[in-house]
Amino acid sequence: MQYNISINQAGVAIFVLLNLVVGMWAGRRVKTMGDYALANQSLGSGTLTMTLIATFIECSYIMAIHTGYKMGLLNLLFPAVGVIIAMLVLGWYIYPRLRSFKEAYTMGDVMGQCYGPKARLITAIITVLFCIVIVSNQLIGISHIVKYIGINPLWGVILIGSIITLYTFTGGVRSVAATDVLQFIILAVGVVAVVNTGVRSEQIGGISKLIKTVYQEYPSYIYFWQHDFFSYQILATFFWGLWPTLLVSPPIIQRALMTRKKEELAPAFTSLAIFYFLFRFMIFILGIMVLKVVHEGGEGPSLSNVIDFLFERILDNQFVSLCFILAFISVVMSTADSYLNSTVVTIQHDLVSRYLASKKQEDSSFMQSTRIIALCLGIICIVIASYYLKTPTFYFTSFSLSMLSSLCLPFLAALLGLRTAEKTFLTYIFVFFVTLITAMLLDIYAGISLHTSLIPVPEHLRIVGIATNSWVIATTLSSATFFLLRSFEQKHT
Repeated sequence: MQYNISINQAGVAIFVLLNLVVGMWAGRRVKTMGDYALANQSLGSGTLTMTLIATFIECSYIMAIHTGYKMGLLNLLFPAVGVIIAMLVLGWYIYPRLRSFKEAYTMGDVMGQCYGPKARLITAIITVLFCIVIVSNQLIGISHIVKYIGINPLWGVILIGSIITLYTFTGGVRSVAATDVLQFIILAVGVVAVVNTGVRSEQIGGISKLIKTVYQEYPSYIYFWQHDFFSYQILATFFWGLWPTLLVSPPIIQRALMTRKKEELAPAFTSLAIFYFLFRFMIFILGIMVLKVVHEGGEGPSLSNVIDFLFERILDNQFVSLCFILAFISVVMSTADSYLNSTVVTIQHDLVSRYLASKKQEDSSFMQSTRIIALCLGIICIVIASYYLKTPTFYFTSFSLSMLSSLCLPFLAALLGLRTAEKTFLTYIFVFFVTLITAMLLDIYAGISLHTSLIPVPEHLRIVGIATNSWVIATTLSSATFFLLRSFEQKHT
């Protein structure tokens, strides 16, 4: 198939520049912390819902198709069950409680009000490290798509990373929310156009024929419970989605704090749950489409050829192929800018303003120092993404998720009113990280295979398995410590 590269390049250039214009225009009048961090809680419920959806949908969901071939494509849908339950519980019951924390801009504010200044500092450091990893990973995702429009992956990362940095630098969450609306529209239209065109193509022959053929001829690629690692999937996909991934996500917490009324959260998170499931279902359909075409060609599916086959054998329409490219870029940009903004706000509000600047200095030079932080962070993430462009990032992602999950229990306890003394929080964090790091080191270097002895995982996901099993051990011990110390406090007060 021959591509008109100039049309795809022009379409991407126009879209990326449009994001820059929209972002900078939306943030042109931002001058205060409340505006930069929370848009002065002035965004409408529709905008809030769209920016919430655009923020949560990541490029890793698309790249996970190749893993589905090894562990069952229904595994692309199964994690959605745990995540959707978490979304509904958080939106209807947990996050509305954030309104009781006055003048809170970050998760660090909440932790600081409950557990003291050291808890706020620890929360800020963990948040910043996690967000840098996520932003860098999203930029690496750009390299998997820009090659189809004739752009060098490195230059694609630098270009789009710079655009994201510029509009985040300018207007903070106002710029991010405005571009998220644009990216959400492109994402929704692009995914529907791609799936609809693919299903109706000659190679597929319609949705009923596709499902019938795949389920009859390739069942081992579909049913995850037929694989040897079913127990791993139950824990690592369902419960991992149910527990830590959403509760302490910095930009999601930021969106919850942006609402004018707590009643806006329930419909926003319900809409997120519905769209998330539909998106995962669309990715599942893409996966089985590629599976059918690949096997008819006598080849095995892998990460390197999933997108290749989409372009070469299914998306033979110029407009639809451009829709897929723009949808993929939208997913990356909407997640990366949100995490970048959350990192900037955390550093400025929880670290710089508290420890490095006096109150007078903060008032007079807030926007200048904030924009310097945004610029530096953007450059750091671009450099990291460029350096690790061809390196698997399972190590960083898995450990960073495990690290962030350390905040789940104390944050949830804070929202539910189960507060403890600062010493209890510090002891809990110490036990968690000592256990986590010890378990991972024993598995990696000492040959004590926790990733196979506790919950078996496939070899190609060994690092993820190590992180998951180490997280289980660390969470169990640290949670027990937290509740024992809290019980001790109650008996002696």
